[in-house]
Amino acid sequence: MRYAAPVADAPLTLHPDVVRLMAENVALRDELARAYAQIERLGHVVKPHVLALYQVKLGAWEAKVLALECEVGRMRRKAQLIQADRNMGNPPDLAAIDARLDAEFLEWKARVADAVARVEAAQKYLRAVMSEEDAVEFRRLFHELVRALHPDMNPEQPEEHRVLWHRVMEAYANRDLDELRTLSVLLNGVKPSVETFDSIELLERERVRLKSGLAEVVERIEKTNAELPFSLQQKLEDDTWVEARRVDAERRIAELTAQRAFLEQELQLLMVFGHGAGSGPN
Repeated sequence: MRYAAPVADAPLTLHPDVVRLMAENVALRDELARAYAQIERLGHVVKPHVLALYQVKLGAWEAKVLALECEVGRMRRKAQLIQADRNMGNPPDLAAIDARLDAEFLEWKARVADAVARVEAAQKYLRAVMSEEDAVEFRRLFHELVRALHPDMNPEQPEEHRVLWHRVMEAYANRDLDELRTLSVLLNGVKPSVETFDSIELLERERVRLKSGLAEVVERIEKTNAELPFSLQQKLEDDTWVEARRVDAERRIAELTAQRAFLEQELQLLMVFGHGAGSGPN
């Protein structure tokens, strides 16, 4: 199935169709490697970047809305519990009420804390972004390693390559440029698995396989780009869209702030005079 390596004193002349197909297959493998690298980049680079960008540009506003919703909801519920005690002719047990509210709003508090933590983590993530020079080298090394080690492109790869590929994926996920450099050096020290074929038919079959694989990966890329959070990338780069979302959040913040002020007065009146607390402005 494979070409014998040319003997030094008897060079092998390849058929022009063989030369053409081999060149096409080399180009297809390179293109397929770039497509696989793009898939990995979407998951390990683009996705966390878009999510971080969203949090930095809008997350703080959304966290503030969530915190106010929690606060207003708790105050409204407190008024209901106080009124329930009043209706039964009992003085409200504020300590018991607060303990009950702590339990009821535990999940809410966790959501608020998580929202704040996401904003802080996003700020830290974006501060740690690579320089453009390092990013270019990172992408180049990863492309080379994908072409040589990706299991879908190299189904019969030796065990040494499978071990290296596992390390490549860990390094890529961790954005570890030094590790990719090390793996590139290690790859050069492992005997490569070179596929050559002894017939035009097999070369043509390989070309069809590569083209089919490339079409599938390109379709995956297009589908992924149309999904969240990838579909937000262009919107987040549009200052008008971002500002409109912030204005909506500020409007909601103003509404909730007004509700909070109303409920504060309502609770004070309820405690002093024992009147029923309303639901407040909607």
